[in-house]
Amino acid sequence: MNFQVADFISRINVSCIAQRDTVKVVNTKFNRAILDILITKNILESYEIVNNRVVLIYLRHLKNHGYVFKKMKLISKPSKRIYFRRNNHKSMIYLKKYSLILVSTSKGIITLQEALYYGVGGEIILGIIM
Repeated sequence: MNFQVADFISRINVSCIAQRDTVKVVNTKFNRAILDILITKNILESYEIVNNRVVLIYLRHLKNHGYVFKKMKLISKPSKRIYFRRNNHKSMIYLKKYSLILVSTSKGIITLQEALYYGVGGEIILGIIM
């Protein structure tokens, strides 16, 4: 698969629909950076590297309510890249439905709130609906 972030997001979404506890995804630096943010925001439980090619993700459950998030959605796609400029906040109106947005910046992958705090722009990768 050429676009591994889409595969990463779709595997997590399908595992939530199938009510699984774990997900196996490809081990890339980009995927691990996204996982680190999702774990610090208490959206995922943890992950472990099984071998050099596979990461096993443990999903976080709420008591009798399912998972912490409803859906992860890929915002920027290879056919249509969506960028965020630090000075232009009017272009972010359609992003209000997402509880958490991850942005790829020159400082690495960070949340949209951190990007606004640091004053940097970048490509909006994914949004999470809680």
